[in-house]
Amino acid sequence: MREGGERLIFDGRILGASFASGDRIVAGRWHASPFGPFADVMWCRPDGTRVLLAPSETVAAFVAATIRSTRSSAPTSAWSVATERSR
Repeated sequence: MREGGERLIFDGRILGASFASGDRIVAGRWHASPFGPFADVMWCRPDGTRVLLAPSETVAAFVAATIRSTRSSAPTSAWSVATERSR
């Protein structure tokens, strides 16, 4: 929820995986959200550093505030993810 109690609705999928190396990855693909359709990836390194990859500064700021990443990155140019559902 945002400040003021506004409920935010996301429609999509999320996938998580962890590896013997200690790396963990969580990927989200959101078909519908308050930010439009987007995908994001959170990589947690073995040392605990979290790296967030997001399609825009706005999405990166929202997701980072939600998951407490220690570093975030948004591309310098637009990008998108195509799925069977979005084609």
